[in-house]
Amino acid sequence: TGVDVPEVVNLVFFKPVYSATKFWQMMGRGTRLRLNLFGDGIHKDKFRVFDFGGNARFFMEQQPEDPGIGRQVSLSEKLFLSRAALVSQLDQRDDAPVDLRNALAADLHASVSQISPKHIQVRPLDRPVLEHYQQVEAWKTVTEDDVEKLGGHIASLPMKTMDEKESAKRFDLLILQLQLGLLNEDTSWAKNRQRVEKIADELLTVSENLPFVAAASATLEALLDSEWWEGVTVTELEKIRREIRDLVEYVPRHKRQVVVLDVEDEFGDIAEVDLPVEHASVGVNVSRVEEELRASLDEHRDSLAMQKLRTARPLTETDVENLEALVADAGLEGVDEVRESLGGDTIPAFVRRLVGLDEEAMRAEFADLLEGSTLTANQISFIRHVIKVLVNNGGLTLQEAFDESFFPYGRVSDLFQDNQAVVLDLKSRLDRINSMVEISQ
Repeated sequence: TGVDVPEVVNLVFFKPVYSATKFWQMMGRGTRLRLNLFGDGIHKDKFRVFDFGGNARFFMEQQPEDPGIGRQVSLSEKLFLSRAALVSQLDQRDDAPVDLRNALAADLHASVSQISPKHIQVRPLDRPVLEHYQQVEAWKTVTEDDVEKLGGHIASLPMKTMDEKESAKRFDLLILQLQLGLLNEDTSWAKNRQRVEKIADELLTVSENLPFVAAASATLEALLDSEWWEGVTVTELEKIRREIRDLVEYVPRHKRQVVVLDVEDEFGDIAEVDLPVEHASVGVNVSRVEEELRASLDEHRDSLAMQKLRTARPLTETDVENLEALVADAGLEGVDEVRESLGGDTIPAFVRRLVGLDEEAMRAEFADLLEGSTLTANQISFIRHVIKVLVNNGGLTLQEAFDESFFPYGRVSDLFQDNQAVVLDLKSRLDRINSMVEISQ
């Protein structure tokens, strides 16, 4: 739902969608204008919906306040609650590893402590709960009731973990599921173990080209040995999580065979469904809100916080508060839905996605790499393409740069096969740029 492709003229729902926000965001993808799409002067004026899940009828009949339409839980929320649940489970066991339990509780306490009670997303009913769990004493024992309170009032609030790479967070969640499954004898244990083994196997396939992956080869090979899993403990799983989490982004994406067809549409039974505008008022207008918010932010490009954000300089807590104020002062409804459609970023990361990075600053960031090295023509073109993407999108991970569709003249691993130092250098630069949406410590 976060991909903006104005050329979309066919939307296919092949299964039920239970989130109202997601449904209307999907519908909104088709509403983008596209001039001359079908030829000179023949503009896009409609789009078709192929609904095989009965979604249109469901959301036509659903009332906006119906609790059946729930907010989608973000990955960061799942992580926070899974960690809290693990602490709660460990607190119920006499043989629990104390060091791991205390480390988890300390991380959770630190995440909650950095949330300002005055933050715009903290509701009045959340504030006393937040202030309670900002006290270290609240984490001495975590009960199931505590986990429920954290889920209802704290987990959805902005925390530092939201800025971490999604691939690393997904691996964290996978290991947490294994740890919880180990304690609860969950039937999903075997399936999650297979997922970890698959990740290890795929990382080994790229270890020859990536020295930082090769350094973990012994651990990756151990994960493929069934004996390692016999009698494994939650502490050993935690060690695996810490060692592997930052490597998961380099798991190669499977190649896809592209097939081009030219066929004539044939329609079966067509049913017309009237979709009430009041239900669509947020989702379909996500693109409009995005454009209006971008225009509002552009008016403040000269502010110190915006300059620092767009030039990838360290942000202070005051800078982040100023950026949050700029978004709030825009006075637009539907901003939260726009943020969710773009991945649920924190405010600084969200704003930078909208306004992009400063071109001069990005050229300066890579100037020494382009001027002081003996790169080939394709390698230079690749670095320039990286700069262009950073300027337009506000960020880029090495995983995205590794995708075979990123650059038409070859993948990173192929282009720099004989110059791994450049790959490490590029990773370091991108990591630094991507980290500049966090408060500088």
